[in-house]
Amino acid sequence: TLPVLPNDDYHHQTAVTDDEIRSFMTIFRRLFMEKEPANFVKAAALFEKTLGKHPLGKWVKGVADEYEAHLQDLPEFRPFMQGTTITFSAKRLIDVFLYTQYAHQPDEKRQRQFTECLQQVGGKRSFLTWLFLKEVWTCGLEIGNAGRVIAGWFKRYCDHHGITPDVLNSLRAEHTGLGTAEKEE
Repeated sequence: TLPVLPNDDYHHQTAVTDDEIRSFMTIFRRLFMEKEPANFVKAAALFEKTLGKHPLGKWVKGVADEYEAHLQDLPEFRPFMQGTTITFSAKRLIDVFLYTQYAHQPDEKRQRQFTECLQQVGGKRSFLTWLFLKEVWTCGLEIGNAGRVIAGWFKRYCDHHGITPDVLNSLRAEHTGLGTAEKEE
């Protein structure tokens, strides 16, 4: 359980820093946002189409369908906040955090939606943040599980046909000094 603070909000600790969460959200956003050209749902549909009737294609599409259903559901928080009724979906929760905390400059509409979510959890901002992080973690697991299948299939295909894909390497592959300097802390 989460320890309760004097203001009845919850205190939670993470193993990752705010910078690490922000970095994750930059990549997550590309896979999450419907209008992105290579988002997760579009990639899963293309993978299924490309593989035809192969069971792995159907499995990846099934994961994408479950992911989409998960986004429409209410965030899971039963052990906490007994007696609280929320109406926002997991997608709405992620959207308002993306648009107000991470990827975009807040606008009036998203600020209002964030405030509505916050009001539904009794103004408990730490709890709402925990709920957001839990939903992003769950979505990340769904995307990662299907993504490993897609990447594995792609690697085997390229290896079998002797193809070297034209994919940009991470900067760390070409610049080995990134992240090697000691930090003050």
